Amino acid sequence: MRRTLLALSCLSLLVIPASLLGQNQKKDPLTNFLFALKIDGTTGDLGAGTAFFKSVGGLSSETEVVEFQEGGANGAVKKIPGRLKFGNILLKRAVSADKSLALWRKLVEDGQFQQARKNGTLILLDKSNKEVARWTIINCWPSRISIEVDEDTGEPLEVILVAAEAIRRE
Repeated sequence: MRRTLLALSCLSLLVIPASLLGQNQKKDPLTNFLFALKIDGTTGDLGAGTAFFKSVGGLSSETEVVEFQEGGANGAVKKIPGRLKFGNILLKRAVSADKSLALWRKLVEDGQFQQARKNGTLILLDKSNKEVARWTIINCWPSRISIEVDEDTGEPLEVILVAAEAIRRE
């Protein structure tokens, strides 16, 4: 009986197609998608005001929850919507010769806040460069720029944190 089970299990390994064995492998989302950031009034080496990023985070909106007790109904706390706030957008790309983001950040560093505030569009592209999703970013400005090393590839990354007054999915 043992030999039969062992033979059947060995035979099943030979019969399973190799393509099915690789089904559980994770696809790297960074190789499948690309983000394009177009900022009004800026130019760069990659095109008229467009920079490309391998990852984006922080696209969020949140409404604060305000809790209060009604005068006569002390047994329960009521919750109502409060202030609306939007997350800071974290963008990462490989370091390149394009200095447009550093120049945009320099406006903030030099105290030229009104000139640094821009509207923009963030576009998610698939691997064939077709648009998947689009967000409009209102009154955004770079609050931080830094260089870090990608843990997976070891390549240097330019990391920029963009503050925005509003983010809308189009």
